[in-house]
Amino acid sequence: TPPAKPYVIIKETPTGWLRVRTEPSSTATEAAKVNPGETFPYLNEEKSGWLKIEYETDKAGWVSGVYVDLVK
Repeated sequence: TPPAKPYVIIKETPTGWLRVRTEPSSTATEAAKVNPGETFPYLNEEKSGWLKIEYETDKAGWVSGVYVDLVK
């Protein structure tokens, strides 16, 4: 069952997984890795092409908008 809207779906990536970052930057610390096809709540915040998601209960991080589909 997908989460309540809005949420993101992780798309296919060259590596087969996607890094979740602590800040909206490709040089920020990696907080977690998520996999294509997984869905996560979208926290209604976007900066420079990065979207903020809840990747674990009460844990938020940023993913590149290139590799996610936003479902509103």
